[in-house]
Amino acid sequence: MFEGIENLPEHVIGIRVSGKVTADDYRQHFIPVVEEKLTSHKRVDCLCVIEKDFSGAQPAAVWEDFRYGMAKINRWGRVAVVTDIDWIENSINIFKIFWPGHLQQFDSDDYDKAKDWVCDINRVALEAEIDEQNGLIILKPSQEESLSEYDFDYVTKLTDDYLKDHSQINGILICSRKFPGWQGLGAMMSHLKFVHDHHRKIERIAVVTNSPLGQFADHVTDHFVKAEIKSFDYDQQDKAVDWLTEDDSLI
Repeated sequence: MFEGIENLPEHVIGIRVSGKVTADDYRQHFIPVVEEKLTSHKRVDCLCVIEKDFSGAQPAAVWEDFRYGMAKINRWGRVAVVTDIDWIENSINIFKIFWPGHLQQFDSDDYDKAKDWVCDINRVALEAEIDEQNGLIILKPSQEESLSEYDFDYVTKLTDDYLKDHSQINGILICSRKFPGWQGLGAMMSHLKFVHDHHRKIERIAVVTNSPLGQFADHVTDHFVKAEIKSFDYDQQDKAVDWLTEDDSLI
């Protein structure tokens, strides 16, 4: 059965799972709550506590879980599962590789840590700014924290706001000593979606990094991205800006 967890932020769904889970539990106590949250939030987060007396789910409930989860696959943010049941812990460690959001398991002793993690709203790990004079967007990913879908939501909004008053972006400067990677599949898909939706309105992309990512971007991604891409060493930021603002008509 499902029981709601009260006193959580608006963007978080809290459920406590015990006993045998049925399809009606999903239809009556879970799906309506998710649908309500999605009317006012692009993504929803979930704090799920699975009690020790949890005895599994009926086949119809498993199907309902899978069907609904796939239908909303891009709408999940952070999901914290609090449990001491070994087989669930092992399943999460495997499944989170493919989870589009950010899925994390916590032991019952770490309930407060799980709650703080899923309730936290400060999730943007990169710095972003617009150089209005040169028509550039400057992105500086954190070197310590992997990129998440929230980073790309932030960059997408910044870019779209700029394009409301401009026909194109002269260039994007991506500057990071080392590429921090993605938090999960959802973050990588958000990255690809951003590139797909905006690359035709971007003239040039300079990747300033000491990471092998720079060479990869220079030699591979230019085959399917309209923007011209060039890599620079981390200590060549000024040179990268000069290239992004170079007037082709004078060459």
